[in-house]
Amino acid sequence: MERTSQRTESRRGTIALVMNEKSGALLGQDGSAGTLTKNLANAGFDVMSPKPGALPDRIRQAHDHGADLIVVAGGDGTVACAAAVLANTGATLGIIPAGTANLLARDLGIPPDDQEAAIRILTTGHRRAIDAGEIEGHIFLCALMLGSPARLGHHREMGRRRGNGLAAWLHFGRAFLRATLRHRAITFHVTVDGTRHRLRTHALTLAVNALDDTSGRLFGRSHLDAGALWLYAVRPRSLFALFRLAFRAASGNIAEDPAVTILHGERVTIAGPTASLRVLIDGEEHLLPSPATVTLNKKALGVMAAAA
Repeated sequence: MERTSQRTESRRGTIALVMNEKSGALLGQDGSAGTLTKNLANAGFDVMSPKPGALPDRIRQAHDHGADLIVVAGGDGTVACAAAVLANTGATLGIIPAGTANLLARDLGIPPDDQEAAIRILTTGHRRAIDAGEIEGHIFLCALMLGSPARLGHHREMGRRRGNGLAAWLHFGRAFLRATLRHRAITFHVTVDGTRHRLRTHALTLAVNALDDTSGRLFGRSHLDAGALWLYAVRPRSLFALFRLAFRAASGNIAEDPAVTILHGERVTIAGPTASLRVLIDGEEHLLPSPATVTLNKKALGVMAAAA
């Protein structure tokens, strides 16, 4: 590993920095790694940089070299990748938000548009142990989605190949309109802690702990270690109902909408109408066999969060 340090009266310890240059906010930004490394060094850290390689390999390098703190710069998918390596190891993960949604960072009180503040949380915040979900070997910390959101995620990935410019946004905008105007329900057979349910829905979301935030954040959670998986099945019967639901979701009141079925437990099995499930796992698209089982790993990952 390469090491970057700076003379200060008080060192804050050794950290390993792992960046996902393909994350939404970093895509096409040359020199971002050097800038972030310098800012961390200025904050008093000895910064270690893993050798080039695949993202999981670099995170594993960072852990194996015994860094006091492993910091990832990226979105929710990047953080989930780190969790897959670091869960249940006792390691501590720091987050520099650089994705599209940055849901977990927001839940932890880390501002996505203020790198200085995110670095400050690495020095003045506190360590929390949070729950993690697992579906067919994939770790996730926020939510997985099926139905219309998964289809939109597929189109978002297609648009991302066009960069962050106008072409990408136009591609996604057309896909959103098609999904909205042609939305169709899918029948899922869901088993929650041994109880079977038949859900006909346009959008199925399974979150690690409840979506109960009241601060107006979409998909916000106020508890990350409550030890439950929460399933939300949307069944709007009209375009008006869909927009009403979107408004309530944006204001943190999705549980109050009559078009939402809510279930919760610690083990969930999801079966779709075909042999495979298109799933968006913490913002990353995957194709999984059907049925797929989701389990909960309580307080599996240590993360740095804003001071309470």
